[in-house]
Amino acid sequence: MKDMILKLVKAMKIKDDRIILHSFTKNDCEEIDLFKENLVSLGYEVIVITDSFSEALLIMEDEEYRKNRMKLFENISTLIDLFFIPCPIVPKEAKREYVRYYGEYLQSIVGKMSSMKSVIQIKMPTTENASDIGLDYKDYYSYIKKAYDIDYNELENICNKKIEELKNLKIIKIESTDGSICEFDVSDRSWLSDDGNGGFPAGEVYIAPNENKTNGKLYFDRIWLDSETRFNDVLIEIKNGIIVSTNNSSFDDFLQSLGGDVMISELGIGLNPGVTDYIGNPALDEKIIGTMHVAIGRNDLFGGKINDKEYHIDLVGNFKIVKE
Repeated sequence: MKDMILKLVKAMKIKDDRIILHSFTKNDCEEIDLFKENLVSLGYEVIVITDSFSEALLIMEDEEYRKNRMKLFENISTLIDLFFIPCPIVPKEAKREYVRYYGEYLQSIVGKMSSMKSVIQIKMPTTENASDIGLDYKDYYSYIKKAYDIDYNELENICNKKIEELKNLKIIKIESTDGSICEFDVSDRSWLSDDGNGGFPAGEVYIAPNENKTNGKLYFDRIWLDSETRFNDVLIEIKNGIIVSTNNSSFDDFLQSLGGDVMISELGIGLNPGVTDYIGNPALDEKIIGTMHVAIGRNDLFGGKINDKEYHIDLVGNFKIVKE
């Protein structure tokens, strides 16, 4: 773990002198200490903020403590978020008003993060994260280790080369394995690279296509939402950026549960050479080298205009770009 953390720290493209190292976990965590130690050795000033349910209650109930806590986020534009658990944990016996306090605190944290110039999210190889996607810890650790243990200079070159290939195209036409065609209008939009400056595992290039100009059909042999929710043989039809129909009633029900029009918000290409197998988690599967993915939901954080959705969901498929 020590060598892996050092490699991740060296791969980050941090341009600020002061950094917040944040996580929802206990204070005496060896991995947090290792991250801080390596960051400090590279000349960064590191402020460690660890959050828990009990600490959030103290923050919400003590106004002075809350103000001082929030001041820690001032004048800092880079945050590293370590995910030791899938989501913040609320004790089962917690009172309803305490849960509300916690929700308010989480919203304040997200608000601070959304205003920052750079947020680097790192999925840690823990038993909790393994369990969340239905994997044995040893298998999950092996998967994460392969995804992290790559040449990040080479990954940067791979991503830059792919963007160079695509940057002058105004229309991206992709073909599904069944021959279906879909066209994405990306004129006046920019490709972005996740090669260590956004999240780990890293390894994709992506773009927010023009929201009302995606048209065609996409076929997925499988769509994973999480380890327990999977749809097979799904064909979706898109008109003016909106999914108008599918051939799968269960997937239809899911889309309807989201409420309102479901719009295509991202087109991405997986490029991590250490990620080669599906594990049923879209946030990881989208990095599989040789795959492509589209997303539905919010995209205003990377150049799009959809900001009224509370979700961003990646759908990973085996597509290829049709060159004309």
